[in-house]
Amino acid sequence: MLGSPNVRAEALREDSVAAVLSGHVSPAVLEEQVHRATERVNDIREEIHVQDMPGSFVVSRQMLTTLCEAVIGGQLSAESLRIVAFTLIASSSFEWDENLVGEVLHDWSAPEINLPLNKANLLLFKSWLVGEAPYPTLSQSEMKTKPGRVVSELTKICR
Repeated sequence: MLGSPNVRAEALREDSVAAVLSGHVSPAVLEEQVHRATERVNDIREEIHVQDMPGSFVVSRQMLTTLCEAVIGGQLSAESLRIVAFTLIASSSFEWDENLVGEVLHDWSAPEINLPLNKANLLLFKSWLVGEAPYPTLSQSEMKTKPGRVVSELTKICR
């Protein structure tokens, strides 16, 4: 479990996320920042303290492939990948020009309702990102969900 209650969290810096995605900084930097920026509020809710960056940054398939490899190689935890994906989605600075990038980020940000972020599934995500296999699509009948309880909630806290 990342973070702990009643401890003042430090911010996850979006410019650090961009630096890792562009290959200028090791994913280990994100691992440390994510740990310090995540605050567990209760059994369901986590707050992610984020420092926005100015400007915009385009996220590519290759950049997500690099994150997959970082988790598989042990440089980044699956939990940190989940937080990074949420941070990218919640940001106004990050964008992507391919639907697949957004789909994968949404999958990663909610593994409890999508695919667990284990080695086998990360290899599957990687195969989709590099084009070795098609990303699965759901039919309308498969998209129907049954009501259930909230199992997790992430909230971005701007710094």
